[in-house]
Amino acid sequence: MESTKQIKQTVKTLAAEGRNIRVEKIRTTTGLERDAAWHEKRAVGSKARVALLAYAFARGRTYRSCEPKAGEDALDHLYSPQLSPKNYVAKLVARALIAAKAREGAEKEITEEVVAWVRASSPAALEAA
Repeated sequence: MESTKQIKQTVKTLAAEGRNIRVEKIRTTTGLERDAAWHEKRAVGSKARVALLAYAFARGRTYRSCEPKAGEDALDHLYSPQLSPKNYVAKLVARALIAAKAREGAEKEITEEVVAWVRASSPAALEAA
């Protein structure tokens, strides 16, 4: 329970950081400074997505409840280094779970659990059930 509270606090912190970047930097700057602020906000958004997925995983929610519009290729975008070289989101979710002590074990095992979590809620798996 403590671990989910820690992840939830991370989500709230990242949301506040994103709002601050938008209000204080993006709305008040122009040109290259504004472009740099947008890049900063997108990086915070990526971290927030990972934290939200880790929070849902720790609470036992389905992947589809978090990202209902994700298509059949959702797993590819979560795990494939060819499609997403900067964001191995499944690995990042596993690392967030380990950091929050929501799961114990090796990163590889937890990453495989996250991948299975995504596969279990894919449209094809839901139709087969």
